[in-house]
Amino acid sequence: MTKVRDSSLDFTEVNRTSSKFRYSIELLRKETDLLNGCDRNIAKYFFINNVCDLEDKSPENVAGLIKYRFFKKQIYTWTGQTLIAVQPYERNVQKKVDKDNDPNICSVVSRAWFNLSNRLGKINQCIVISGDSGSGKTYSACVALKYLGTQPQICDLEILNNVLYKTWSSVSLLAAFGNASTFHNTNSSRFGRLIQIQCRNGKIVGAFIRTFLLERSRVSGPNRAETNFHIFHQALCGVDESTLENVYLSKKTEYKICPKIAHHPYCSYSETLKAMKFLQITQIDDILCILSLILNLGNIDFAVKDEKLIIPQDCKQYVNFCSKILLCNTTSLSQLLLKRLVAPRLRKASLCYTSCVNVEECQERKNSFMRFLYDSLFHYLVTTINNQIFYEKEHDCLGILDIYGFESFFLNTFEQLCINYANERLQQYYIQDYFKKQMNYAYEKYEKITKFDLSKYNERINLLDGSLSVFGILNEECLVKRYNTDIFIGSRLSNSLSKNEFFIARSDSRNTKFSIKHYAGTVEYDCRSMVNKNRDKIPEEMILLLNETKFEFLRQVVSSRSEDIQYLQGKTLLSKFKKSLDNLMATLDKADVHYVKCLKPNQKQIGNFFDEEYFIKQLEYNGIMDTLKLEFQLYSIVIAKNEFSRRFGDQILEELKYLLKGKVYVGKDKIYFSENSFGLILKYQSILMLSCVRRIQRYWKAKYKKRNQAATKIQRCFRRSSQMNRSKLNDTLDSTLDGITVIENVNFKSEITRALEDIEIKSKVPSRKMFKGDRIVSRQRIAQVPVRCHIKKTCIPFSYVLPIQETPSGLIDIF
Repeated sequence: MTKVRDSSLDFTEVNRTSSKFRYSIELLRKETDLLNGCDRNIAKYFFINNVCDLEDKSPENVAGLIKYRFFKKQIYTWTGQTLIAVQPYERNVQKKVDKDNDPNICSVVSRAWFNLSNRLGKINQCIVISGDSGSGKTYSACVALKYLGTQPQICDLEILNNVLYKTWSSVSLLAAFGNASTFHNTNSSRFGRLIQIQCRNGKIVGAFIRTFLLERSRVSGPNRAETNFHIFHQALCGVDESTLENVYLSKKTEYKICPKIAHHPYCSYSETLKAMKFLQITQIDDILCILSLILNLGNIDFAVKDEKLIIPQDCKQYVNFCSKILLCNTTSLSQLLLKRLVAPRLRKASLCYTSCVNVEECQERKNSFMRFLYDSLFHYLVTTINNQIFYEKEHDCLGILDIYGFESFFLNTFEQLCINYANERLQQYYIQDYFKKQMNYAYEKYEKITKFDLSKYNERINLLDGSLSVFGILNEECLVKRYNTDIFIGSRLSNSLSKNEFFIARSDSRNTKFSIKHYAGTVEYDCRSMVNKNRDKIPEEMILLLNETKFEFLRQVVSSRSEDIQYLQGKTLLSKFKKSLDNLMATLDKADVHYVKCLKPNQKQIGNFFDEEYFIKQLEYNGIMDTLKLEFQLYSIVIAKNEFSRRFGDQILEELKYLLKGKVYVGKDKIYFSENSFGLILKYQSILMLSCVRRIQRYWKAKYKKRNQAATKIQRCFRRSSQMNRSKLNDTLDSTLDGITVIENVNFKSEITRALEDIEIKSKVPSRKMFKGDRIVSRQRIAQVPVRCHIKKTCIPFSYVLPIQETPSGLIDIF
């Protein structure tokens, strides 16, 4: 029998469904036509978003798949558990995510948050975003933060306003103070950053920002074709002339550490000002004064006259500006720059000043002063932000690590050595972490555990920070009190490390350059000024001046770092940086790490151009090709058997091997799931739980209904009984009163016998139980106080006395 639908049906949903169906058919037809008409080499990439699904995993084939997706505006691709993000060099690319497991930054964040909230794996989770300079790491970190703010189930409105919005604002503020334009990237991060999102009971409760190695040497002057930190250009371009005059700056003046450029793409001072106001940083004029102090110090030069070091006359105005900002004497500031404090070791009470040796020493003292001022201001801003968003109670963390990328310029100095060392440590951790997971997987499969050769990664790290290493020699030269030239440093490095296969020494003994074979390629370094930068020591007399200055905000900024200065006094910058990276690695060890590899399609930084040869090189030196063939990559979620039994029970464990064959592996102590298979288990678990909830609700609703029906029945019977009793009471009272004959004209003083003469009393015994008390019979309980019963129209003498013969029959209480 055919079922006919009602003609009054609303066809809106039908039209919507049919339109979707027609669109799907049309899209499928286009894909089919493209599939039939295109090259077979391209056709094999259709419907593939994970490199592990390729039959041929050669570098050319992997690059071909990513290239195919790149030109389809799909910049994200899975390579097992690692996400590859290709820098598109254009805006508005792949914003839509159709499914939870589609390759996207949001999918990585969702997986990390899922593990964190469900207590899968380690207590903390961390997303490590790595890649070369200019590959889009900071942008990916911002996308991850914004995604967390769009999830109402993990972030309420108060946390969104007080924590996440301030964290987003801190990204733009720290970018102004910590980013600069380099040869490879116009907005390059010159510091590392770990944003720790703090959560408790599945909800975001706070955040904390850790920074690593701000490139302070850039303050004293950037390299050629590069700029200083954005904030200097923003202040000189975005602040009005009158405000600049108040802080002793001018747009017409040429500042040596911040040369004028034709167009600065990141000079929006208004955005930085907006972020500072949102973060409740109100000392904007004071911050401009510190920036002005650094800019004016940069214009001070030194010269030799009559064998004495002096400050030229044309630089005296800048000394005057600096002294006005510091609220100190001009002579004291000049003496601070030209002379150094000498304190004998055995007689510290006797202090004296002596002139600097040469102009270079004066320049180095001035540069160290400028670097210290800017570094203190940067850390003051970070501390101020953390004080507003930090959650002090016990919590778990979801970390997002955005650290500077690998760099290789025409001239590579101390900063590039530190940056590339940090990338070497991260690359070593990435490879060791993946191979350790593969060894655990082999153990669970009862297979022979294969030991992987990681010697080349370890040897490179030992070359940089081992006992006999580049860091060791530079640190030793800083601690030894002797005059050493850059040529001597280069010669010592070459003689000590020439036998290492990853170190390339120059044949010329007077050359200051050497090369290191990094994982990403060979980089040539120049050791000039490396020792001076590594000392990282500000003269004590300068710290004394800053602590005693009348500029209250500057004194507050410097005092915020007083503990760090005392603790790190005498330590080199390389030793501090190594210590901070050791702490970072310890943090990663306590977390499950999710990797995002940001790659560049070409070196020219232009859109719609894919250099396949250059891209294959990135795949290889980033370790993607080495880890791609590891079998455990198929399983992104690992859970212990006892934990699985606690969550899902023991009965389902044996059935999983057959229901999800190929998508789940049950090992000795752990169970390996693909993301889809574990999601399927959770889906059916939620369906089963919903069914159980409905069954429980159905049972209690039936029981509640039955209780209501019983209560209604009892109430109905009680009301009916009450009504019947009331009617019986009325009948009894009426019959009793009708049986009493009233005697008229009775003298009050006559005898009792005469008063009761000819009285006929009729009584009716009610069917209800009676209460008998002190000579009273009643339907209700007898009162404790004496009760008198008067039934009269006139006063009856001795009416309170009942005849003895009438007592057994009783008298109904009318009250």
